[in-house]
This record gives sequence, structure tokens and C-alpha cells, in this order.
Amino acid sequence: MNFSYAQKIGQARIDSLLSQLQISKEDTAKVVLLVRIGNNYKRLNLPNAGHYYHQGIALAEKLRISKYIYLTYEAMRSLSFANKDYPAVERYLSRSQAIADIDLRCKFFLSAGYDYYLEADYIRAQRCYMKAYKLPNLSTKSTAMVNFYIGSTYYSKGDTLAIRYYAAALAGFTKVNDRSFMRRINQNIGGLYLSLKRDLKTAMQYYQQAVALSRNLPDDNSSAGLNQSLASVYQATGDTLRALTYYTEALRTVKKIGDTKSTLLLLDQISLLHYQQKNYNRALEESLEALKLSANDATKEQLDNRYNTIAWIYYAKKDYTNALTYLKKALPSKNIGVLGTLGSIYREAPDGVLAEAGVDPARRYSLALYNLEESMRLAANTKEATPYFYQEAYQELSMTFEKMKDYPRAYAAFSRYVSIKDSLARVNNNKEYIKIVAESKHFHTEDSLKLQQQIAKAKLDRQTLIATQQQQALLLNRQKLSLVSKEKDLQKLNYLKTQAFLELEQGKRKAREQELSTARQAQKLSETRVLLQKSELSAQQTKGKLFMAGIGGLILLSLVIGKSYINQRRSNRLLTKANAEISEANARISFEQQRSENLLLNILPADVAEELKEKGSANARLFDEVTVLFTDFVNFTTVSQQLTPEELVAELHFCFMAFDKTVSNHSIEKIKTIGDAYLAVGGLPSPDNLHAQNVVRAALEIAAFVRQRKASLGDKTFDIRIGIHSGSVVAGIVGVKKFAYDIWGDTVNTAARMEQNSMPGKINLSETTYKLVRDSFTFTYRGKIEAKNKGSLDMYFLDQSEVFDGDLAANSSFVFDAVTFE
Repeated sequence: MNFSYAQKIGQARIDSLLSQLQISKEDTAKVVLLVRIGNNYKRLNLPNAGHYYHQGIALAEKLRISKYIYLTYEAMRSLSFANKDYPAVERYLSRSQAIADIDLRCKFFLSAGYDYYLEADYIRAQRCYMKAYKLPNLSTKSTAMVNFYIGSTYYSKGDTLAIRYYAAALAGFTKVNDRSFMRRINQNIGGLYLSLKRDLKTAMQYYQQAVALSRNLPDDNSSAGLNQSLASVYQATGDTLRALTYYTEALRTVKKIGDTKSTLLLLDQISLLHYQQKNYNRALEESLEALKLSANDATKEQLDNRYNTIAWIYYAKKDYTNALTYLKKALPSKNIGVLGTLGSIYREAPDGVLAEAGVDPARRYSLALYNLEESMRLAANTKEATPYFYQEAYQELSMTFEKMKDYPRAYAAFSRYVSIKDSLARVNNNKEYIKIVAESKHFHTEDSLKLQQQIAKAKLDRQTLIATQQQQALLLNRQKLSLVSKEKDLQKLNYLKTQAFLELEQGKRKAREQELSTARQAQKLSETRVLLQKSELSAQQTKGKLFMAGIGGLILLSLVIGKSYINQRRSNRLLTKANAEISEANARISFEQQRSENLLLNILPADVAEELKEKGSANARLFDEVTVLFTDFVNFTTVSQQLTPEELVAELHFCFMAFDKTVSNHSIEKIKTIGDAYLAVGGLPSPDNLHAQNVVRAALEIAAFVRQRKASLGDKTFDIRIGIHSGSVVAGIVGVKKFAYDIWGDTVNTAARMEQNSMPGKINLSETTYKLVRDSFTFTYRGKIEAKNKGSLDMYFLDQSEVFDGDLAANSSFVFDAVTFE
């Protein structure tokens, strides 16, 4: 149905409703009729909708019936929101008192909040939800709905506070037996435990509860979303078979309800899993189906990506003819994937396939190299490529150089490949679980697989134990495979390095042989000159012989000089090549020198590092005015008992990395970490009149960071004490092996006492520092407090009441990891 025809139908419907309006009475039926007319005008994007809504509002308010006041207010609020007339929206929210029914008024606020939520305006959404939250005497279901919507807003922001509201909502929906919302909430809580708390066991418990609640509920996006979540969990834990089972069930559901976007996403995911399992035929089936489904609506970029995926699967099957056929559909293209795949096919395809495709087989390697390098150039300019792209790209480049027998460049490319691969492996090892991608319009929920829920608890526990053992065995096998893969990489790296070395040595040997040959030619030339001199003496005896000998000598001399010239040109070319190799070696040396320079600057301040390089030593210096910052984690032992050693080190590293960024931003020199303690100082190695203010500001940011971290992770992270004192210190290098830059003096000891006498979450200042910054901050005087080996000292707590956790993200340049919810 085209637009004009639909408009005619809509106008006819409006005309019919208007004729009914002329004979209607002033009652609730007329209110409904006015809203229906307004809705039809709104559907056709005609301006008269508001006119009829206003008539409906006037009549509903006259009748004073909550149901119809709500109906008309909601219609007008929705129209105002669609027109982005937010002041009008707020006006209708402020008139909500006219809706006497509390539950309807609650529903009105929730509808407004949900519209803001869909626009990602979480502040206004939360404001609407809180208005509903504060309404008195709400029904159990309305209270549950309010908690659900508040929880969903926190969920979308990646805030674990969502769990608190979800738990309250779940209790309410359980009372009224609303299984649909109970299912949604269980999955959302599972997602939070998995993504933010990294608690797979608890997450799976909530997911299984959601599965149980899915019985007798209709298939929808929610059930598909739960299947996707479960599939992602099993994929993250390496159980590909179960992951495929759940993805396939999710695919069946979204196809059934006609959700094309979700269908395409799931087809791509299933194809990828089959490809990773080397089941290329199944991967091809899913990708071809996705191409057919998206052919009419996809952009060129999307189609190019699909053509490239199909071509790459054919390439893996060594079906180069079909691979080229699909790639040609994307050409010409600036798609980095298409160009990379094209380069790989040019390198590997048989001569006959290339010739049939109109490509000269003699140019295969130059074309392969051009397309691979162009792909990487475009990736660098657009910044679209991931580390995984560069890992694969350098591997393909190395293979191309190896085919060309250019072993030095093959070795260099393979070295980059191994470096990126190892880096990605470290990143993945630091993550307990991958981020779960469970896209759904309706809060990422549901499962419709009918799993065996009738299994007795004892049997289920036994199966859980077996699964755990299997998972441990799988992890061990993965580690073994990883070691085998790493060993293969090292072998390949050594092979290419050896080949590159041999090639270089062969070049040097040829150069030496050429030099020897040139020397021999020079010797022959010298001997020829001697013969000519003898010929001149004998020429005095006979002019005829002189003439003939002279002619012969000239001819011989010309031949020798000509050959010498040719040899000289060859020597020049070899010399040029040798110079190029020397330049390359110098570049590598310069790179390593820069790396050493950076490492030294990471250990020592720049001034001290420069002095150490120039003199071979650095003198200790007295700094009269500095401020020392000492921090210590309070509950380190308690937290360490709840975490594995790897998790404990990772958490310490994350916190200290944040501290490093903060002190760097405030021109403060980090000195060292001592276990779970952190020492830094402001005012050296370059004197700074603002040393005290800078250190206090850094302390505020560190305290706010720890407070925010504590709110997210709870007992799995630390509390902190902070102490600050100002005075003089001596700074310099200690030791000759694993040397370090350190500070000494009574100021350092006093700062340590300030920290020891602080309290969790507090920043404790000495009187000396207080006097330097009292005009810039507010404090609470604690009185004289006994400090070990120091006697009674005046101490002050820094007031943090004006520092909000949100200020950390706004004012600090440190970027924190966060989970994105879609």
C-alpha cells in the first residue's frame, strides 16, 4: 500500500469519526471518540491532532473521571513528546494531580519516563520514575512496576544499584504472579552479575530461573533475548555446542515474530561459530541466508561486508573461484576487509583461476601486497580496525613476503603478528568472562528452550560437578593448545629470522667476492701498464713493431678499462644495498635506544634521568618545600581472602594505574608502591609553589575513585586511608642494581603517621599542610592526636562533602572500564 492510498484510507476513517462526533453526547464515549480522532490525525502527521486532544481533555476534566483524564493527558503528552515540545510535556506532568486514581497517575509518570528512557535521557527518565516512586498507597503491581523501571535505568547505565530495585520489583511481581516480568527481571539480574560482578555462578542461577518462568509464555523478543544471553555465556566458557543450540533457538523465535534485524545478527553469530569450528559449509549456509535477507535494504557498506564474509569462507575452503566471484560484487571498494581478502586470494589462487578472472599470474604477489597494504593504510586513516584486524593483517603480510622470498620483511611482519597476538592473549586472560551481547528491544530478557527442569536437585548437583570438571579439563586443553600455538609461532619466527640472516650474509659474501674480483681486475690493469712500458722500450728497435704493439696495447687497454667500468658499477650497486642495510640496522638501534630512554623515564624523573646519562650518576638533592602523599588500603587482608591471586593483583594494578594517572595530571611525582601502600610527592624534582594544593586535589580524586569503585564492586575491592604532610625531603637514587628514585626525611615519616591515624575513606592533613591550603578547602579540626614516635600532633580531616562521585568522570582524564548496555 503506497503512502497516498494509505492517506486516503486514513482521511476516510477520520471523516467517519467526525460524522459520529456531530451526534455524540457530552459523555465518556465522546472523550474516547475525540482521542480516536486525534490519534488518526497524529498517525497521518496532520496538525489537527492537538485540537481534538484538547477538546477531550476539557470534557474529561468536566466529567472528573480519572480513567478518561489519564487517557486524554497521556495522548497530549505523547504528542508533545513526539514533537520534542518538552516544556509542554512537563506542563502535563505537573497537572497530574487531576488524575485521582493513584495507580493511573503512577502509570502516567512511568509512560513519560519510558519515553525519555528510549531517548537515553536517563536524568529526566529517573526524575519521572521518582515522582511515581513517591506516590502514596500504590498497589503492589504499581510499586513493582516503578521499581522495575528505576532498575532498568540503572541497568542501562551499567550501575549495580539496579539489582536493589530489581529485587524489590521481583518480590512485588511474585506476589501478583506476573511471570512475564519475573522472567525479565531474572535475566537482567543475571546479566548484571555476569557483566559487572563477574559472578558466573550467580548469573547462571538467575538465567535458569528465567528459563523456568518461560514455560507457557509466548515466544517474543524477550525469550529470544534470554536465549542469546545463555548462548553468549556458553560461548564465553568455550561450550560451542550449547552456544549454537541456544543461538539457533533464538533464531527460530525472531524469525517467527518477524524481527529481521535480530535475525541478521543471529545468522552472523551462528555463521561465525561454525567458521571457528571449521564447519565451513554450515557457516556458508548462514551467511548466504543473511545476504539474501538483507539484499533489498542493506547499504553498500553492509553488502560489501557480507560479500567479504562469504568470500573469506570460500577462501578457507580453497574455493578461490567462488571467493573471487563474490569479492567482485563488492568492487570497487574501500572496505578494509574486502581489500585484505582480495590480497590473500591473489597470493594463494592457482594461475588458472587468476587468468580466468583476468589477472596476470606473474603480478600475483605485487597485487597481493598492494591490496594488503592498502587495507592497512585505510584502517589506520579511518581508525575502524580492531587489534584482531591488525593481527590477521600482519600474518597475511608475512605470508606474502615469505612467498616473495623477502625474508627480512616477512620476519618483521611476523614479529608484529606475534606481538599483537600475545598482547590480545594477555587482555583476554585478564578478563574472567567476555562481555555478554544480548541485544533486545525489551530489556534483554527471556528464554524459550524447554530445558529439563524436572531433574532432581541431587542429580543436578552431580551434573554441575561433572560440568565443572569438564570445564577445568577444557581450560587445561586450551592452555596446552595455546602453548603449542605459541611454540609454532616461535618456530616460524626463528625460521624467518634465520632466512633473513642467511639472505643478509649471502649479500655480504657476494659483495666481498665482487670486491676481490675488482681487485684482481685492477691488478691485471697494472700488469698491462707494465707490458706497455716494456713495449715502448722495444719500440726503439723497430718502429713497425712499436706501431703494431701500440695498437694491440690500446685495444687491450680499452677492453680492460671497459670491464673495470662494468665491475665498478656492480660494486656501486652492492655498496648502495649495503648502505640501505646499515640504515635499517641504525633505525632498529635508534628504536631500541628510544625504548630504553622511555623505560628510564618510567623509573626516574626526567631531570634525574638526564643527569644520570650525562655523568653516570645523580647527586641527592635537598628540597625545602614539598608535600608528601601516603595512601594505604584498609581492608587489604579481608579482600585478598575473597579473590584469587590473579584477581587480587589485577585489582591492585587497576587502582594504582588510576592513582598514577591522577598524580601525573596534578604534576606530582610518584615515588613507589610498598605492598598495598602508595607514596607520591609534589614539588620535586622541579619546585612548585602549588605543591600542597596539587596534592590535596589529587587526594580528593583518589578518594572519589575508591569510593566509586567500592560502590560498584562492594567487598571485592578496598577502602582507603590517606595522609598528607608538607616539609623538606632529600631525594636521590639508591643502589646500583635495580636502582630506584626515593625520598627520605622526617616529612616522609610524618606523612606516614598522618595516613596511619586517618580513617577509612578520609584524608588526614597535618597542621603544616593545613596552613598552606586552608584558604582553598574546608576542614574539620580533629584536635591533638597521639602519633607513634611523634607525640601529639594537630590533625585535620579534609571536607569532601562538596566532591561528588560524578565529578570524578567530569574532571579527571582517567578513563575507567565500563560495560555498555544496549
